[in-house]
Amino acid sequence: MANIPVLPSIVGGSIRSNSTVGGRTYINDNSVLNNYPYEFTVTLDIDSVPNLDQTLPNLQFDASTIYVGQWLLQNTGFAYMIVQIVEVVSLATVTVIIRDVDMYNAISDPSQQGSNYPSEGTKMAIFSLSEDGTPIILNTTFLSGGLQGSWLNDALGKFAYRNFIETYYTLPSEIYYDSNGVLNTNDYSSYSVGQIVYIGQSGGTGPYKFLPVDVTNISQVEKAFGTITSLNQPELGNIYVRPFGKVITTLPFTIPGNIGDVLYYDSTDLVNPGTHVTIVKPTTNPIPLYIKITDTVASVLYGGLSIGGTGKTFKIQTPISTGSNFNFSTGAGGAVVTMNEDFGTAYTPINNGAGTADTTSFSVTLAPTYNMSNIPMIFGTIAFWNGSQMNYNQLRFGNTNTTASVQAVIIPTTANMSETTGDTAYGAPLTLTISGISKTSAFNGATNISSTSPTNYALQLYLQISN
Repeated sequence: MANIPVLPSIVGGSIRSNSTVGGRTYINDNSVLNNYPYEFTVTLDIDSVPNLDQTLPNLQFDASTIYVGQWLLQNTGFAYMIVQIVEVVSLATVTVIIRDVDMYNAISDPSQQGSNYPSEGTKMAIFSLSEDGTPIILNTTFLSGGLQGSWLNDALGKFAYRNFIETYYTLPSEIYYDSNGVLNTNDYSSYSVGQIVYIGQSGGTGPYKFLPVDVTNISQVEKAFGTITSLNQPELGNIYVRPFGKVITTLPFTIPGNIGDVLYYDSTDLVNPGTHVTIVKPTTNPIPLYIKITDTVASVLYGGLSIGGTGKTFKIQTPISTGSNFNFSTGAGGAVVTMNEDFGTAYTPINNGAGTADTTSFSVTLAPTYNMSNIPMIFGTIAFWNGSQMNYNQLRFGNTNTTASVQAVIIPTTANMSETTGDTAYGAPLTLTISGISKTSAFNGATNISSTSPTNYALQLYLQISN
């Protein structure tokens, strides 16, 4: 079906008299602007802009079409980012919170008074930024009353100096609010300019934020968002990032998944119909398309990019036990397990009857990507310390435990062994069990390298899934 591209949002109007209330203040004892406000709650009287864009319920841009991330520009040259929609009172009235980003209005005040309060009753325009960070200011003739002069040049100069999309990007403010509307503050003061970050949650809980990428964690590497370009400006703990991809707000669908998820190309368009994207990484030639920022904002990953290696890895370093075998438990003095989430989701030592600290076996719950119609191809290496050297061998699997090999089996989840489960989940999750790792057979003579971390182990086993 033929269609016409949507219009960029812009409205005019003014800040209602006596509606401005100062909010958050700038805290810096060494600055002449210490305790100056930089956020303001204001009520806006909106001049709507009628059009024929049929995606708009009222065939116009009005108070209901204003959104977080837009900018408010006054004919004084002052510009503020809209960081919260407090209340849409009517199509002509809305209450919002605006921010003097980087205290730019205050430090550029020619009177040197640091005045950054928005002007009430003067004309304004509320607009968006393009994908390359430049202001999209249209309909100036229609909105002309009071907007004449050099204000437009001031706007273009401001966004040329600080490109808030391509070079100095920070997460939309709505991400930082909890379910009760309370702003969660994230302190980035311990980070460094040049670090690579991804979008995630500390410990898997709490507000989403920028987190440093651990290069040993392939999931974090795949989610890498950009490089830190600025810290502690204007306040301690603030952060700006140069995204690897282009940040866009014009996708014609609601973006699935969680914030920070990588979305891959889905050629079938069956997972999320009408989007051609999926948050499940395809097992064959995955093409990353986007990183989700919000339901309507994403960073384009230019699908041709790929990351070397499969990253589906498992490593365990285990000491000998006080008995006759190894200590595969993960408690104090036990094994150290490093497992990528694309390999598996859970590790379990197997009690051989002598206690978990004296074991020859362990199991891993494999990633949900693998099932009875997509069996993982596993290979690996194993090495043990005999007191003078590391004996290093390609890992040999067998269907029994012998002096030359260990046993490996894959056990499906019985409850999912049903035709109604579907191919993509048949038998999932699978459990990989490896047994027969005994000092009395293939690893006779193994001894701990030392009794202190990080070399308190006798045997190291490394596994990788190749598909």
